[in-house]
Order: sequence, then C-alpha cells, then structure tokens
Amino acid sequence: MTARLLPPAAGKKLDPVTAFRARCEARAHLYGAGEIPDLHEAVDVLQADAAEVGLVEAMGQDAVQAILAEAFRPVRQREWQAERAEQGDTPPLVDEPARAGIPQATIEALMYGFRRGLSCLADLGHRDRLQRCDQRAIREIVARLLQWDSQNKTWLPAWTKDDVTKLLHIWRGLTCR
Repeated sequence: MTARLLPPAAGKKLDPVTAFRARCEARAHLYGAGEIPDLHEAVDVLQADAAEVGLVEAMGQDAVQAILAEAFRPVRQREWQAERAEQGDTPPLVDEPARAGIPQATIEALMYGFRRGLSCLADLGHRDRLQRCDQRAIREIVARLLQWDSQNKTWLPAWTKDDVTKLLHIWRGLTCR
C-alpha cells in the first residue's frame, strides 16, 4: 500500500506516522533499485529518525519495526527468492506468509538489537521478544547471526558459536524449553 502524499493544508501538520511510512517506502524503493547499497544503511537512518521524532516512544519499538518490515517486505522477498533460486530451491510466492508464528518484525527488532551483542538482552523489550520466539524463529536468528562474520561489514559484530550457545541457553531459560 503506497500512500499518496499531498502538501498539508495551511496550518495542518502532516501525521508523523504517515510521513514515516512514506519515508520507509521511499528508502525501500531506493534500496531495491540499488541506490542505497546496504540494507542496514537504508534502515538505520529510518530507525534513528523514528527515535528522534518520538515515534519509538509514542508507538513502541515493535510498531516502528512493523512499519519498517512492511515497507521493506516486497524488496526483501525478491532478494530471498533470488537467493533460493540460486540454491536450487523453489522460491515461495511473494504473497505467501513467511511464518505462521512470530511476526517477522519481531525477528528484525531482535536482529537489530543483536548488533550490540548479548548485552541487548538487558533491555526488557528484547528479552520479551526473545521469549516469544518459537523454534522456527530461533533457528532463523541463529543462522543469520552466524552469517554476520562472512558479510565483511566492520560495523556488524561477529557472533561466535559460544555467543550463540549462550543466546540459546538464555532463550531456553526464558521459554522453559
């Protein structure tokens, strides 16, 4: 869904959520077109802006992440389809839901937090998100964390197998599994 934005009438302010959605969609489009070469570069600016204008405080981090995920979903699905096709897998249909359990936005919020390492779990929001993860979600998170080292991005921390083991131990403790 793409919102058509017109200049606000004199004296009226543009709704900050509508403006944020439009910015997310625009940056997703630029990322998909290769104008912004890195996903994290595309998203980090939006996350910082959401915090700066008070959206994170007003809506909560999960709601902000949901808007980001919604805007970037079509581009990311095309990337995932291309990767799966390269590996010989049959790509899913774009409209196919990613998972029946935990929302993808929750996983993305955790992945964003894990850029600070395990210390992000001192935040109750991240602990709550981790607790809500099912087996499928935790497998995706672990696979992605272990791939960070091979992405050769200096700002992305390398997660060792020991770090992942600690994360799984924490997850099991939170979920009593």
